[in-house]
Amino acid sequence: MPSSTRGFATSVVVGAAGRRGAGAPPAEVRLFKSERRWALIGAGAIRALTIAIAVVASPVNVAQSADEPALEASAAAIESAAQQPDGDRVVVGHLSRKLGLSAEVLRQERTRSALGWGDLLIAHYLSSTTGRTFDQTVAEHQTGKSWNEVAESHQVSTDELFQYVKQSEDAVEQRSEDKGVSKSGSTPSHSTGGGGRGGGGGGGHHRN
Repeated sequence: MPSSTRGFATSVVVGAAGRRGAGAPPAEVRLFKSERRWALIGAGAIRALTIAIAVVASPVNVAQSADEPALEASAAAIESAAQQPDGDRVVVGHLSRKLGLSAEVLRQERTRSALGWGDLLIAHYLSSTTGRTFDQTVAEHQTGKSWNEVAESHQVSTDELFQYVKQSEDAVEQRSEDKGVSKSGSTPSHSTGGGGRGGGGGGGHHRN
């Protein structure tokens, strides 16, 4: 190529580069901005995905984790019912029928574990649903774990656990109220029981 032609081409390229450079940032700056934009897009996508996973997973967590205070309150209510007049017989009789254990065995377990009646019921439920012994379940609870934590560590629904205990709470409280009415007077539902300690639908088998 003649030198004049090369000079002309060089001046055109240089001029074009100068015009392009006057209104645009250097290539390094453009590359940095591009990478930063994609990084922000990626971070936003990850954040959105994290939120979506949390939203989807949260109902499962709620279902798996019923309120510990509610469970404790229900267990305490069963213990409280046992402290009422004739309440010990009512509670022990109910637990005996529900768990299929004699009153004597239940009293021995209560003494050995130092649990209240409501907590003893919880321990038996968790033992039966996990395949572990009563003593193993109690020992795990006594390490400092709440009952809900014991349940969750063995994939047991805490909601079902609470419902199980709440049913017994309602049952013993109702029976305690019935016994109170029976002692102060007579009611049609208990008239065939002689108005004394033999009534109550089978509870007399576990008086002692």
